[in-house]
Amino acid sequence: MLSECTVKVPGKVIITGEHSVLQGCSAIAVACSKYITNHLRTNDKNIVEFICQEPQPPIAYQLLNQAVEEFKHYFDLPCGVTMEFSSSLPIGSGMGSSAAVASSVFAGLCVMTENKIAPDVMLEAIKSCENIIHGTSSGLDPAAVIYGGMVKKQGTTITPKPVSAPLDFYIVNTGKPQCSTGEAVAVAKKHFTPELITRFTQVSENIERHLENADLKALITDVQTNEKLLEAIGVVPPLVQEFARKAEALEMGFKISGAGAVCGDKGGIGLLFMEPGRQALTQKLCESYDYTLSPMSIHTGGLPCLA
Repeated sequence: MLSECTVKVPGKVIITGEHSVLQGCSAIAVACSKYITNHLRTNDKNIVEFICQEPQPPIAYQLLNQAVEEFKHYFDLPCGVTMEFSSSLPIGSGMGSSAAVASSVFAGLCVMTENKIAPDVMLEAIKSCENIIHGTSSGLDPAAVIYGGMVKKQGTTITPKPVSAPLDFYIVNTGKPQCSTGEAVAVAKKHFTPELITRFTQVSENIERHLENADLKALITDVQTNEKLLEAIGVVPPLVQEFARKAEALEMGFKISGAGAVCGDKGGIGLLFMEPGRQALTQKLCESYDYTLSPMSIHTGGLPCLA
């Protein structure tokens, strides 16, 4: 057993499939270059203890303790361990922070005890942890952070998918929505029609293919289409729609990533894809709306504990 180790676990973003996955369409998520870092060291207290950058609510510690218990279902933990967390991943932003932190506990203990685990087994363990936060985990978030790269959810099946080349993009933070995810889901559900479901299915298939081929120009076009479909189901506030049109006029592709919002003028995070050389234009556009812009890339490669 190692006396000390460090693991980094990526967050995730949904590229396509918000809401429409509940209508039978596929959803695509990617692991991204924002991370939960867990530094572990043995202690002589014979307990597992957690040190976080900021005070956490009780449910967060329930998540951490559940991850330890999931690890103990498979492996022995012969001594006490202190875990100290740091993060570049925004908490509560829809970027998979709960899946990432639970995975950092499980993976860290595996690395420290020099154990390996099959990825599908770890996925089920982290889904059990996520249930504490989300009620029932879809499995998409933990799959993305465990496998890395791109993952696809179709029905109950989650499949890792190839990404042929690195692809950079940006996170645009339009502000925290004034409604809950549940409220957004309920409104979106009422707007779906057979025609819209067909169009969501097609755009999801297109985006999957563009990501596999690293075809940025085609991806931008279908991201623009995907955004308009999200607007059609009522989950993009008018001010964010206005931003999307201005980005489109600059030959960029912007779409909301996550539940969006059905009231107020803030829609959570969005994804922005652009050809090289347009960063200054993008920064100026975001500043005009008081949105923050963060560069991002797809994190490839699975966690170090995977068999």
